Amino acid sequence: MQKNYPDILKQWIGETRIDVARIEIQNQGTSENDVQISVTNDAECKIDSSDSKNGKIYHLNSTSRSVTFDIVCVKNGLLKVSLQGIQLIINGEKLTIIPDYVKFIANGTEILSNEKPDSPKNTSVVKNVVDGEILKIEVSWNPHVFTNNDLGKIGDERFMEISCLPSQLQLPKVGFKKSIELFENGAEYIYILDDDKHYDWWAIWNGNQKLSFDSEGVMQLAMSYLPPISLKSSMDKIDDADLFKLCKTEFEKNPKSIELPIIDTDGKIIARVKKISKNADESLDWSKLSTVNLNWLNGKIYVASDSGIKLHGLFDFLKRCGGDVEILSNENIKEIFQDKKGTLIYGKDLYPDIPKMSADQLYQKVVSLKKQYADYLSMLRNYEGFHSDLSHTEFPTDKFELPIKSCMKEFLAQVESDLPVILKDAYNIEELTWICDKLRTTDRFNSDNHLYLQYSSLKDFLKSMTVIDWTYVIGTKKVVFLFSDEEKSKYYPTKIERKDPKLLMIDEINEFINSLPRGFSGSDFFNMILDSHPSLLTIGWHGLSSFVLVWKIFCEGKSVKDAIDRMSNPINEDEVKLLNENLNHALKHKHKNDRKTFFKSISNYLDPDKQYELCDWFKAFYLSINEIVGRKFNQRIAPAIFWDKHGMHQSTFARNFHITNMNELEQKLFSNFKHKKRVGVTRSPFTQCGCMHNARLKGNRGVNGTPLTPYDVVKHFSKGNYMGQSFYGRYVKSDDPNFEIMRQVRFEDLKLYPRETTEKLCEFLRIPWSETCLHVTTNGEDSGIVDGTAGFDVRPVFNPHSEHMSSFDFYRIELLNYQNFSVWGYKPKFYDGMKYTREELEKLYAIPFKIETQKLEKYPDWPNEKESKEFHEWILARAIDVMENGEKQPVDSDGKPMRLVECLFPDLKLGQRLFEC
Repeated sequence: MQKNYPDILKQWIGETRIDVARIEIQNQGTSENDVQISVTNDAECKIDSSDSKNGKIYHLNSTSRSVTFDIVCVKNGLLKVSLQGIQLIINGEKLTIIPDYVKFIANGTEILSNEKPDSPKNTSVVKNVVDGEILKIEVSWNPHVFTNNDLGKIGDERFMEISCLPSQLQLPKVGFKKSIELFENGAEYIYILDDDKHYDWWAIWNGNQKLSFDSEGVMQLAMSYLPPISLKSSMDKIDDADLFKLCKTEFEKNPKSIELPIIDTDGKIIARVKKISKNADESLDWSKLSTVNLNWLNGKIYVASDSGIKLHGLFDFLKRCGGDVEILSNENIKEIFQDKKGTLIYGKDLYPDIPKMSADQLYQKVVSLKKQYADYLSMLRNYEGFHSDLSHTEFPTDKFELPIKSCMKEFLAQVESDLPVILKDAYNIEELTWICDKLRTTDRFNSDNHLYLQYSSLKDFLKSMTVIDWTYVIGTKKVVFLFSDEEKSKYYPTKIERKDPKLLMIDEINEFINSLPRGFSGSDFFNMILDSHPSLLTIGWHGLSSFVLVWKIFCEGKSVKDAIDRMSNPINEDEVKLLNENLNHALKHKHKNDRKTFFKSISNYLDPDKQYELCDWFKAFYLSINEIVGRKFNQRIAPAIFWDKHGMHQSTFARNFHITNMNELEQKLFSNFKHKKRVGVTRSPFTQCGCMHNARLKGNRGVNGTPLTPYDVVKHFSKGNYMGQSFYGRYVKSDDPNFEIMRQVRFEDLKLYPRETTEKLCEFLRIPWSETCLHVTTNGEDSGIVDGTAGFDVRPVFNPHSEHMSSFDFYRIELLNYQNFSVWGYKPKFYDGMKYTREELEKLYAIPFKIETQKLEKYPDWPNEKESKEFHEWILARAIDVMENGEKQPVDSDGKPMRLVECLFPDLKLGQRLFEC
C-alpha cells in the first residue's frame, strides 16, 4: 500500500517554530583549547565542541532570540565565526533549516542586518587574531517557522524524522486507516470523530513497532472485557465509513464499554479506540448554570473547538461571564507558546506549557463553585457573628472585581487602642487570616477582642465568595460582619467586662521571625533595636543561639520533669559550657543566676509529666525567660518570636554535632510555625572590611576559634562568592519559597535614619512602630552603649580603619568584586572600571598591601614570607580570572541564577539623601 506521507503530514503539521540559533566558532591553525567564550545575556545558553582538522570547533546554541558574547583568543590563529542552521533528517539525508537571522555584529562592525541569509555558511567573520585578543559578538534572530510549504521540498519520501515536531496530534476528520499510518511517525494520541459527531474516539499507539497493513493483513476488534472478535475482511476492502460504522455498532452492542482494542495477527493489542463521551455537547448543559466570574482562570481564555464537539453553549457561557475568549488558531498558538499566558479550554493536553482544562472540567468547576457558595451561605446563616438576612440570596450573576488594597496599616493603627478593631471593605484573605491568627481570643484577653469587618455592600461581599475562601476566617469565631449603620450600632462593640488578661500560652504563638546574622555588619545593633519591642518575644542577644542542640541533648524523648532534672545536673564540662552559652546569654545581667526560677517557670507552660517536641519547648523557653525578666504581654495580638542565632556553633558540642543535623533541626523548627519572616542587616563592604581588620588585630578569632590573618580578611572580600548563597541570605535560589518572606536593611540606614528605617522594618514585620526601636537594650534593659558599631553613633558609617587599609588597597579589592559590591544602593568608592592586561595586573598586585608593611603585635612573625607569596599568587590569579572572564554571578547547585533578597529602604523627607558609600 503506497503511503504518501507529505500529504498526510500537511493535514496536521500547521506551523512549527524552530527557535534555536547555532553559532560556530573555530580558531583555525590551532589544535588545543584555543578560545574562551563568555556569554553575557543568556544563562541557558549551551556551548559544546568537536574536533576537526583545523582545530576545535565550538558550537554555541541559544533560544533567547538574541545573544551577546565575548571570544577571547588564547593563541594566534585564524578565527572564524559562522551562523549555522538546524538539521532535519529525511530518509537519511540532511535538510538544513536556519532561524531568520536579523543582526550579526563583530566588534561594532555590522556583518548582517535585517535580512535572511540564503545559507548560514555565507554569513561569517574570518579574522587573523593574536593571543589575548577579544572579539565581541552580537547576534539576533527570529524563529524559523516550519510550514506546509517546507514539506513541498521533501517529495514523496517514505519516512521522516523531525525531532522538533509535536508528539500529540488532533485529527478529527482524518480517516482511521491514515490515522493508523501516522503512528509510524511518532504520534501518541489521535482523536477521531464519526460523521454524526456523536462519538469522540482516540487511538493510542501501544508499543514501538511500526504498524503495517497490506492486502493480506487482518484487523481484529474486541471489547476490552470480551474475547477478541476476528473480522476476516481485508483491510483494503474496508473503507473509512464502514470502519466507523463497525466501531459504532460495537459500542452500541456494548454500551458500557468505553474501549475497543486493536489487535494484530499475533493477538497483541497495538492500539485502542476509546469512546470519550456520547453527545458531549448535550451532557454539559451550560444554560442551567448561573454566570460565575472567571478570576481563577489564568489570563486570556483560548478554546480549541476542533475536537468536533458543539461548543456554542460554552462560548455563550464564557461571554456572559465577561471572559476574554478566543478560538484557537495558528496565530494565537504562537502567542501562547511565546508568552505562556492564558488558559486553554478543551485542550486535550495538546499544549503542555500552558494551563489547560477540558470543557467537562470547566463545567464541574462551575458546579463546585455553586456548591461552595451554597456551603458558605449555610455556614453564614449559622454563624453568630453574621446578622444580615440571607433568605433570598441567589448565586451572583455579575463579576466580582477583587480589591487588592492592604488593610494592615489600618489594623496596626488600631491594635494598640482600647477599642476593638474595625476594618472597612477588607478582602485581602491572606492578611485577614494572619490577623485572626494573631488576635487573642476574647476570653483570654478578657475584653472584646473581635475583629469587626464592615462592608459597604452585602451584594459585593456575597460575590466575593465565588473567588475567596472564607472558611478559615469564619471558623476562628473571632470575626463579626457588619453591613449597615443599624447593624453597626447594634453589634459594635460587644459589651464585655474587662478583666486582667490571662497568661499567654504556647498555643497562641504562631509566628517566627528569624534574624540572619552577618559578621561585622551590625547584627548586634540590629537585634538590640528590636529587643524591647512590645510585639516581639525576644531574648538577649546571642541567647539560645544553639537551642536546637540544647533540646537534642537535654529534652528530646524526655518528660518535662526529667528534662529539667537533666539540665539542672549536666554530666560534663561540655554540657555545662553549652548551657552557659545559651542560658547565661538569655538571662543576662541581674537575672544571670535565676536558672532555678527559669526551670520552675517552664512548668507554667508545659505539663511536667508529658513529653513535647522541639517547637513547644522553644516557645516555653521564650515565654519563661521573658516572664523572669519582667516582660508582660497585655496587648490584643500574640507576639511573634524573634530569634537571634548569632554566635551559633561556638560550643564544643556544636562543633562536634554535624552541621547538617543542626540545619535540619533548625529547618524543622522554622517550618513548624504557620507565619514566618527572615530579616537581616547588611553593610557597605568598604567599612565592613576595615572593621573586620580592626577586630582581627585585637585578637578576635574566626568561626570555631580558627585564627584568621589579615590575608584571610582581604581574601574574604576578594572571593567571587562574597555576595553568594553562603553569606546568610543575600542571594537565594530562584524557586526558593523563602524569597517573599526575606528582607535586608542597611546598617548605614539604621545609623543615619533610625526612625524612618525601623518604620519600614516594622511595616514588613506587621508590627506597630514603637519608640523602643530608638534604643539599644538587652532583655529590656538599656545596654549602655553610646558609641561604636552597636550604638547609634554614626562614626562607624564613615570609618574605613584606614590605619590598616589604604585607598589603593581597596581599589584593588573593588576591582575583583565591582558588580557584587554594587547592590542595595552601594557604589564602588575607588575602582573606575579600568581594564588591565596580565602584565599590568602582575605589577598592580605585586605591590604590598598597607597592612603588610606594619608590625603587628598579635602576629609576631608578620609578614610571613611563605604566606605572603601564597597570598599574592592567589589574588593575582583571581584578578586575571575576573579581567578575562568577568565576574561570576551567584548560581545555585543546578547552575541557575540566584535572586538577590530585597532591601528595605527608608522613606526619606525632602533634603534627606540615601547613603551610597
